[in-house]
Amino acid sequence: MKDENVQLQVRSIAEELNADEATVVYQNIQDGFVITMPELRLKSPAFKEFIKDLKNSICELEEYNYSVSKNHINARYYGEELRIYTHGNSVDVFANIYCRSEEINSKVWEIYLKNSPKDNSVEIMMSAFSMNNNRLDEQSRDIEPKDLNYISEKYYPYINTTIMFDQFFTGAENILLLVGEPGLGKSKMSTLALKYAYENPDKIPYDKIADNPSLENQFISCAYVKSIDVLVNDQFWRNIEARKTDFVIIDDLDYMLTKRDSETSSQEDAQKNIFLNQFLSFTDGVEKNKTKFIITTNQKYDDIDSALLRKGRLFDIIELRHMSKDEGLAIWKDNTLPEEYFHDIFKTHEILAADLGSEIAKRKNDRITSAVESYLLEDGISKVKSAMRGKKIGL
Repeated sequence: MKDENVQLQVRSIAEELNADEATVVYQNIQDGFVITMPELRLKSPAFKEFIKDLKNSICELEEYNYSVSKNHINARYYGEELRIYTHGNSVDVFANIYCRSEEINSKVWEIYLKNSPKDNSVEIMMSAFSMNNNRLDEQSRDIEPKDLNYISEKYYPYINTTIMFDQFFTGAENILLLVGEPGLGKSKMSTLALKYAYENPDKIPYDKIADNPSLENQFISCAYVKSIDVLVNDQFWRNIEARKTDFVIIDDLDYMLTKRDSETSSQEDAQKNIFLNQFLSFTDGVEKNKTKFIITTNQKYDDIDSALLRKGRLFDIIELRHMSKDEGLAIWKDNTLPEEYFHDIFKTHEILAADLGSEIAKRKNDRITSAVESYLLEDGISKVKSAMRGKKIGL
């Protein structure tokens, strides 16, 4: 009776498979596996995480790699509870999976959903602007969700970032100014804003799908600028207006925010006046744009041009501070790192967000095992006095 059932299963499956595929199906059923999810598709990096999660959650998997090259993937994974047959290329991997039971099948499906792209995925397009021989130059790339995973609102225990971003993204004001000494996490907060926009696309300034119903996914448009020459370029302002850019991140904008003088005495003064006139025009009036500007600066905020402070234009000036040792330790523990190493590294009661993030990143580096070991064989060679090396932490 069992053989008859097997034959029926194989016959029904074989109608959709070629001879070689049907043979594989038959052999797996004979060995106690049942066909489950054929042709599951994952991006190559996501597939590696998928296999890792299966090993951690279900069973060990032995890999047999018959791939010809990165563009011709052909590998099999055998374990006590499941078998996986893959094909694909360096971008996409397709997997046929066989499990011993429905319980294992359900677990595999849950892990697949965790690693697979969501139907309502949101895309983030980042465009970095610079000048090249008096011509506006643009370099664009997609930001992947994994690029945002490292940042956490816990770096700012003195701010409710959820409420702040909700109000800033949906309100009439255009400008959020982040001030403070280097290393306090100003750039991190800009990244956190993008992460929040990705997780809450209904809050972004411009609804792209409402404007263009043919779009499959919502997308967030962001411009990054660190060049004064870009900010005084007319084409840049026309670009972000025409594209309905959601966010413009301007890093290290110091002197350009200070009070304007009636008489300019230098080229820098002239550039400042041009920038402020462009900026104020873009963020005011009947043709006011919704684009949100997140600006980081080391400049003392009491010297900012008064026009920027006008109600309806400036959302807030946030002065970032050091974290306390207890606040830093909470983030360290969230990353499942042993407490004793934290105390070995951070001796003072005040911690810079940049230092904490750097030390955590080293210990989360899966590419090498010596990320936090010292490469210095003599004292005094490194001139970065604050560089501290701990022992490698087993993860």
